[in-house]
Amino acid sequence: MPLAALAARVQEITALRAANQPTVPSTIGYERATNPFVRAATADEFAARRSGKDSFKG
Repeated sequence: MPLAALAARVQEITALRAANQPTVPSTIGYERATNPFVRAATADEFAARRSGKDSFKG
């Protein structure tokens, strides 16, 4: 995942939330660049990422 794209998206979302503006809907371009679930190449990869999300304790 391109870290620069992710960092830019985090800054954009933070600014939108601070201004009480919506962060959705998004664009396919943003999702492809920053969403690890959309970036999964196979169903198995998606399932592994989902399993990790479902059991994350952070």
